[in-house]
Amino acid sequence: MSALASSPPDDRDCPPVDEFGDEGIFDSFDVDAAIAGHQSQSQSSKKSGGTSEKKKAAVGVSVSPLPSSPPAPPNNVFNGGNGGGRRGKTVQETLYNYFGFSAFRPGQLPCIDGIVNDRRDTCVFWSTGSGKSMVYTIPPLHTGKPAIVVSPLVSLMRDQTFKLNAVAGRTVSTFLGSAQTDYREEEAARNGERLLTFITPEKLETWLDDIVALHQNHGPLSCIAIDEVHCCSQWGHDFRPAFLKMKSIRQREELRNVPIVALTGTSTDKVKADIENILVLKDPYVAVNTVDRPNLDIKIYTKAPSGSYRVDLKPLVPVINSNPTGQSTIIYTNSRKDTENIAEFLEGEFARGNPGKRTVVHYHAGMNDSDRDDSHIGFLTGKYPVIVATTAFGMGIDKPDTRRVIHYSPPRTFEEYYQQIGRAGRDGDRAEVTMYCNPTDFDKFSDDFYIGNLAGEAKTIAEASTKALKDFVATPTGCRRAHILRFFNEEVPFPNGRCGTCDNCLNSAKFADDSHRDFAEPARVVLYAVGSVKQGRGTMSALTSIMGGKAVEDWRYTPGLNPNEVVAEVARLKNDIKNRKMKSQAFLKNLLSLLATEGYVSQKVEKTKPGAGSFTRSFGVYGLTTKGRSAFISNSAISLPVPASIRQEEEEMRRKVEEKAAKMKIVAKNVSEKVGLNADIPKEEKENGGGKVTQSFEMLDTYLKNATPEKQASLLDLIEVVKAWRAKTAVEKTIAPVNVCTDSAIARIAYVANGAGEITLQSLESQGLRHGASLLPLLKECRDKHQIVTRIVTTVVDGSEPVIQIGDSFVPGIVPGHKKPSKYAEERLEKFRNGMDFPTIALQNLPKPVQAGTIATDVLSVLLTREGIARPGEFATVVRQDPNFRLPTASQWNEFKRLEAVSGKSLEDLTHYDIFTQMGGLEFAIEGDPQFVPWKERTEEHRQMIAECGWTVCQKYVILRKAGFDPERDGAGGNSSGEKRKADEM
Repeated sequence: MSALASSPPDDRDCPPVDEFGDEGIFDSFDVDAAIAGHQSQSQSSKKSGGTSEKKKAAVGVSVSPLPSSPPAPPNNVFNGGNGGGRRGKTVQETLYNYFGFSAFRPGQLPCIDGIVNDRRDTCVFWSTGSGKSMVYTIPPLHTGKPAIVVSPLVSLMRDQTFKLNAVAGRTVSTFLGSAQTDYREEEAARNGERLLTFITPEKLETWLDDIVALHQNHGPLSCIAIDEVHCCSQWGHDFRPAFLKMKSIRQREELRNVPIVALTGTSTDKVKADIENILVLKDPYVAVNTVDRPNLDIKIYTKAPSGSYRVDLKPLVPVINSNPTGQSTIIYTNSRKDTENIAEFLEGEFARGNPGKRTVVHYHAGMNDSDRDDSHIGFLTGKYPVIVATTAFGMGIDKPDTRRVIHYSPPRTFEEYYQQIGRAGRDGDRAEVTMYCNPTDFDKFSDDFYIGNLAGEAKTIAEASTKALKDFVATPTGCRRAHILRFFNEEVPFPNGRCGTCDNCLNSAKFADDSHRDFAEPARVVLYAVGSVKQGRGTMSALTSIMGGKAVEDWRYTPGLNPNEVVAEVARLKNDIKNRKMKSQAFLKNLLSLLATEGYVSQKVEKTKPGAGSFTRSFGVYGLTTKGRSAFISNSAISLPVPASIRQEEEEMRRKVEEKAAKMKIVAKNVSEKVGLNADIPKEEKENGGGKVTQSFEMLDTYLKNATPEKQASLLDLIEVVKAWRAKTAVEKTIAPVNVCTDSAIARIAYVANGAGEITLQSLESQGLRHGASLLPLLKECRDKHQIVTRIVTTVVDGSEPVIQIGDSFVPGIVPGHKKPSKYAEERLEKFRNGMDFPTIALQNLPKPVQAGTIATDVLSVLLTREGIARPGEFATVVRQDPNFRLPTASQWNEFKRLEAVSGKSLEDLTHYDIFTQMGGLEFAIEGDPQFVPWKERTEEHRQMIAECGWTVCQKYVILRKAGFDPERDGAGGNSSGEKRKADEM
């Protein structure tokens, strides 16, 4: 039921628009009921007997279908204006003639009546989407007399101007300010040619005389409206000093009888009272409705442990792609950098499925006008369905079909949050509002940057609003909508205080028998960590380190505690935790916040001392409460509401288990058909979504799909060798084949045996093979058949010169720029030091086997990057066992040194071609290569292969040189020692 939407008659472009209204579509309801309500409310709102009484009209928002034709004008409805244009005899006719709606929303009519008939100041304190803008739009359209609308955002003024002009079919509205590029518009407004003129608070100060002249020459003004009026109160969440100048309107004698309309959707009782005083309102009609938004589904999530928006927001892509065309998503961030990064990431994700089409734009105050306009208009018109914005875009978005508002990090205050989620579902249909945040995200809002310009009660109120939002986020069980209502001092109308639609209410119903659990095991880790530091020293970063098993600065600890003892005790306590996910730092951090909410831990905000010209910085510190200390000492149960993070992990695990089960059906079929192995997954792995056996068969299936034909052939032969050996051994020992070797062990052994590195008896025994000695020669025979080298060795062509050897006494120094160790590297080094060889570690690796060379690379990376960790002889042993460490010969070593001297560069700075062509007669070959092609017969492919082989040797030369190795001093059989090498370097 749209209004007329023809373009304005002048030459200015007007973009495609949705239905008019800052507050969304103006749905209709029963006319007779509206008129009856209007008559009773308007009569009670008028002055009686020389006395005045302020009335507050509490109205709800109801939506009903629109009739197909306008109703007959009702009787006893105020008449306005002198007719002409689209103005009707009644305001209902004017509403229909302009907007196509047959009746007003609840509460709109008495407000308009007071403005038009009684010339009465009016306060409209309605939630977003209730139709506030119609209250100041109808009076000038109906009376034909101008109205001034003060608005804080240019984008909002421009949207309303474009939409109103499109609805009217002619230019009835304009906006003034720095964004207005048509100088004629200001003159048109002065001459009374515009019924609605939108201006900023700053513009009002310089345009006040023009407003007076407009009132005197083309008036009387139908009203002066102040939108987002909470900005004038220092108790408000978005106080702007320019709004204080609004009091100058009433100070002008000529304007004292012009109705002032004050409108806001976010104001506490204190702010409402402040608004009336600042604007010097005279006996205002006050219309208040509920702040409840029943069509919003509110959800709060903890950010991913990695802290990466990529993890949290990537699942949005398929959801948004599946949405009907035109539905929109707003993502709010706290910084310009996050805005740009998130937009770039999401655009890249969308582009994968729809290359060439732009889906995501960003918006912040630091953009140039052209780019900002493109983002703004593109989003409003549906060209870009997703916008990532800072709060600069907060009040200026009017898109009724916005189905999703996401906060990636929280806003500063409760009011800001409420206002921003109000952008969603303004058409009355269901919409999602989601926030991703961590408890520590709120600490910064105590910085001087945010509240440094506040003092006294204003500062106290701002801090209280931030805390209210933090509590809102932290509550694991309370109804979100009820929390909002209580913040704005409204009664909660829901049965049992539950709305039934927010995440907490849904979880409460879904997990009625599992609302609380005993978290004593992980909670004791947290309580011990908090109690181990001095009062005021327990920052989140310090406690995270302690809970992660690391020592912190000595001055943080409680006197008498030894840092090493604290580390050991944390390890002991974590060892008692049965659920391994509850041992993670991410979970323990979230549990710390929950313990603070439940009173086991205290929390307060401390500030750094500011330097010259800088702001203070805020950070949270934690301490044990009496309740927390008692719980830890008594070793009693600690029953807590199940955190959302646990619910999220469990839901994610359920999804992964289902996906893994479906995948393993395919894997089992492939493995059975290709190699005749039974991929039977143990019950425990099915329940946990994977494990050692699962990964073994997944690895085998992937390898058979992606490996070269030669590698696939050798792997299949190795599997058959092990299967035949198993069958024979089972007969000899009179036991079941599975008791000789499981099918998953066959997969692992064949995979490791198919790479460089010899399979050892120790590695077979690690897989439970008690009779593995007889398998070793069979594996070696198969490897030789397929020319799988035990180790790659670089020699000269005739093989007469051996490679250099590293002496057992050589201890490497740190190698700058060497590859960093993986997160498993130190654990693998420890196993190596405990006597395991690389094939054994590779086979035992969980959840899936890896090649022996991978283990060797990891161990070497630790020895070459960690100061003082390498032991005498260790480096030489690792190199001897590493199947991929290609040592140079003595001639190659000397040739490399010569090449460095000639070129004046380190070998690592030379290209492959430089090295290959400048090495003179020195040639490279790989032992085990079936052909040694003579120089003249080599193809370009051969040369590339040899060059790459040479480059690998060069790399090892560079590593050894950086580690301080000298063949003459540190080679096997030399007189080297750690002390002598250090003396030589001095």
